[in-house]
Amino acid sequence: MSMIISWPNGRERKMARAFWLLLSTVLLSCSGSEGEPALGSNQTQAVQSVEIDFSYPNNWRAPEATNQAYKMQSGNVPCPLSSDPNYSYVDPIPVIRNLAKKHSVVMINESHSIALHRVFIGELYEDLNKQGYQNFGSELLGDIEWAWLNEPDGFKSNGFPSDLKTGLAYWQDPVFGQVMERVSRLPGNLFSFEDNALSPPVGAQGSVDHREFTQAKNIKEYVDEFAGQKFFIHSGYHHIKERNEGSNIIWMAEYFKRLTSIDPLTISQTDCYGTSPFESGLLGYGLLVDKKGMPVSRNGYDLILSAPRGPYYKERPIWLRDELGRRFVEVPKTIRFDGASDFTLITAWDVNKPAMIPAEDIIYRAPQSNKVLALRPGKYSVVAEDRDKMVLGNVLIEVD
Repeated sequence: MSMIISWPNGRERKMARAFWLLLSTVLLSCSGSEGEPALGSNQTQAVQSVEIDFSYPNNWRAPEATNQAYKMQSGNVPCPLSSDPNYSYVDPIPVIRNLAKKHSVVMINESHSIALHRVFIGELYEDLNKQGYQNFGSELLGDIEWAWLNEPDGFKSNGFPSDLKTGLAYWQDPVFGQVMERVSRLPGNLFSFEDNALSPPVGAQGSVDHREFTQAKNIKEYVDEFAGQKFFIHSGYHHIKERNEGSNIIWMAEYFKRLTSIDPLTISQTDCYGTSPFESGLLGYGLLVDKKGMPVSRNGYDLILSAPRGPYYKERPIWLRDELGRRFVEVPKTIRFDGASDFTLITAWDVNKPAMIPAEDIIYRAPQSNKVLALRPGKYSVVAEDRDKMVLGNVLIEVD
């Protein structure tokens, strides 16, 4: 399900940023939060329970995609426990790397509400890129024309989206923005395959079927154009199902197989949700295997991944620091509204980057919360807003 967030356009953001930069009189130098655990440390703090109402208009899906509470559309069932005698977990990367040698197309899905899925996808693509998978196709790129993604003044050269070409809710996730910066620097090409038509044409079997077939057809066209190469496909939820047991719906991956006779390696992050980290896997991920050590294939997927839940530091996942190189930074006191009866939305904008790129970080902060920002070194305009998006305060900070 696509989730749309109301967001100011590039011109409005430029004006707002210029206004607040002019009025800001406070410059803080932040080298990280006091008491922040050392890099690579497993030290964590208890996660404070914060109840936030996301039901108000135009903001029912929080852009704070690192919120640990999200299980949405991730199977909504826990992955089997490692204590279950029928299952165990292994490091997924060596298995995927080996299986990818036997395929020319790898497809992996995500829950649009779980930013960690996007981090894993970026890491996996970086690994497989060395193995010849140098065509990165993503549903999250919308229906942007392929040429612009790779031309000199397009995305791949700039490393950030242009508001003239996107406008997708996905870009508003700061983590996805950073992941795509890394992906864009790797050898190879980017391509899109989404169908953003508002309604299917007359005669289509339905909106879902039309979308799945069109995605598969678009991927086929790209694969045909670059025949003999290897392709990495990033999509959401059920699109990568090779078969749909118990339903008549045909998903994109199944249509793709029918159109091309190519069997993709399909990897699901949404079949179930993890309950704890797997110690030796990348990012704490585990690959589900049976009692014989063979990968479990089920529900139309070749491989089932278990993404970890935790650990956290001051309500933020540790991987923001250990994997993305961010620092945990306290929300400046001048924009902490601890006497309020409602939460505030805290957004950090990098003042040295164009206005159309995603924010560096977004958090919902409840009164008295100790939740921190997660920022890379740089200068930021940090803005506090209420649920009606009225600006309550702004401050400039610098992170070393």
